[in-house]
Amino acid sequence: MRKIAFSALLLLLTLALACSDDEGDDSNGPGPTGPPRVIAFQAASSPTLDSVADPLWDSATAKTIEVTTSALGPQLPREERQAALAVSDQVLVEAIRYENDLYLRLTWDDESHDVWPKRWVVDSLVSGFPDFSQGTTASEDQLLFMFAGLAEDGWDTWHWRALTTAIEEFAPNEVRGFAEGATLRGIALQADSGNLEIALPNLNDGFNQPTYFHPDSSEFTGYILYQHIAVDPPTPTAGWSAGQYVPGYRIDSSMATPAKAEARASRWDIRAVSRWSGGAQYQVVLSRPMTSGFSDDLEMVGQDSVKVRVGIANDFDFRFDIGSTRQGFTSEFWLIL
Repeated sequence: MRKIAFSALLLLLTLALACSDDEGDDSNGPGPTGPPRVIAFQAASSPTLDSVADPLWDSATAKTIEVTTSALGPQLPREERQAALAVSDQVLVEAIRYENDLYLRLTWDDESHDVWPKRWVVDSLVSGFPDFSQGTTASEDQLLFMFAGLAEDGWDTWHWRALTTAIEEFAPNEVRGFAEGATLRGIALQADSGNLEIALPNLNDGFNQPTYFHPDSSEFTGYILYQHIAVDPPTPTAGWSAGQYVPGYRIDSSMATPAKAEARASRWDIRAVSRWSGGAQYQVVLSRPMTSGFSDDLEMVGQDSVKVRVGIANDFDFRFDIGSTRQGFTSEFWLIL
């Protein structure tokens, strides 16, 4: 009888230990798991922002984060959530910390390079001269990196856009410039302090042509029209072809100079470099001091971790209250500083 009781006790103890193992970390099989963690690599030097492929990134550990929903608001029906994953069902996140600076590199799939918001297009030619119309439905590819912890449940948000927050093209499909600092409260995304605009609309109300052209006019096929070389000819030159684009924005590249830093304030204090490659993928590097000196930026120095989320959009301006097949968001995860 004593032998049976001892065997039963041993069995119960074994089952209890097994159950406790199941409740451990996600490497031990089934059981509850916490949010994913991205651990910042503590670097001895800073990665360059002239490229997304600085060798220092080889030392950073990449973490795949699932894109799970298309809206920050109420959850969508399951079939709509699955449709939202058509944007990309995951984003690869890496982080580097050097002294007071935080660097993030994000990689996600996108088969189209959408950089033509409010573009002009040549509809037809009349005696060799173009008849333009303005494409108003196009947007651009976008990225949000959101840090929890601001007052009133606000999220300190880094908002990168493929055209209108970038200011310099330095290789095919590669640009460097800025992401826009913002604060997300509820479903409202508000720009941080500072009123300078990097991208100026290339509009000409009342006339069926852009206000400004590149000096090369019909020979120019790029998607960035720099403000300092834009010209305003009385008549566009001949030599255009039907379907040709003219950029819908002029980019103010003078904002990159250090003398402009104070005027940029916290709205444009996030550096960026990006590349769209292989016909299918974006890679974006973002950087900002963890102590910026601005009250609408999250103070990260002294913290060992911060809860974050990522949003991606394909040719779409983010909406936080509704779902869309052209945007997606991750659940919350941890950035370990």
